[in-house]
Amino acid sequence: MVDKVLYARGAQTRLEEALADTPVVLVHGPRQCGKTTLARLVGDARGYAYVSFDDDVALAAAKADPVGFVIDLPDKAVLDEVQRAPGLFTAIKTAVDRLRTPGRFILTGSANILLVPKLADSLAGRMEILRLHPLAQCELAAGQTARLVNVAEMAGPFQLSRPTIRDYVTLLERVFLLESLPPWHSNRLSRLIKTPKLHLGDTGLATTLLNLDPSALLKDRAMLGQLLETFVFQELRRQASWHEADISFHHFRDKDGAEVDIVLERGAQELAGIEVKTAATVISNDFRGLRKLKETAGKRFAAGVVLYDGESAVGFGDSLFAVPIRALWETT
Repeated sequence: MVDKVLYARGAQTRLEEALADTPVVLVHGPRQCGKTTLARLVGDARGYAYVSFDDDVALAAAKADPVGFVIDLPDKAVLDEVQRAPGLFTAIKTAVDRLRTPGRFILTGSANILLVPKLADSLAGRMEILRLHPLAQCELAAGQTARLVNVAEMAGPFQLSRPTIRDYVTLLERVFLLESLPPWHSNRLSRLIKTPKLHLGDTGLATTLLNLDPSALLKDRAMLGQLLETFVFQELRRQASWHEADISFHHFRDKDGAEVDIVLERGAQELAGIEVKTAATVISNDFRGLRKLKETAGKRFAAGVVLYDGESAVGFGDSLFAVPIRALWETT
């Protein structure tokens, strides 16, 4: 399985469509643009074997006997960094001509194979080529919602400098597509994380940019959690905007991992914490971050709430409550 952070790619649909009617699909582009991640994301879901030619043993075997190497492959395989074993192209051509089944091979390459003599011609009519670029802004602004700002992580896929990424974030904030949620801090506790969070301005826009329909979103629980957190944050911001008191918004996280998704603060008087959970049940451990916030805020702490996908509002100790998410918009 893929063991790195996955970004939903707009190119995923194109790859899946190509596999439906073409024996070989080549995904090529610069290093670190997400070729392997995309190929494995699609391949793992469809039962493809995975071979990387960054592995010296696999590379040596492919170079020593390309025909035998391809014959021994399963019916469907991902061959990563295939430009390192150019002798495989003729062997793949022979295998495809023998059994012309759509979607047999996914190839990835960091070199432009179209410019390598004879390689492009060897699979003419048998291979569709997909050029993968580094992450577009729409694939990255949306995937970062409800996450701590990590400029280095955002800069890597684009091969852009950190100052440039910061400028893009600032621009998106100015046009209200992104909103920065600052950390809540207290002089009573020095072990607090002081990194802001990013929230997209519209969760509907986020799901569209990430190409997530309801069924796909239900399968991706991590992204569902991020988007639900952003939805709750934006809903609370809207409701607070017509409140007579000035309410500021923060998030809370300490270096031991205790966190609260949203902290609402009314001046210097009182504050409340909101934790968002996608599950239909709540347990005591779900209040860990809220208890730490309560301990840190002292007498200013008014209430801590876990919003969850359930039916009942129940208490979990002094000033701590589990409340259905629908209470945000229902009036009873």
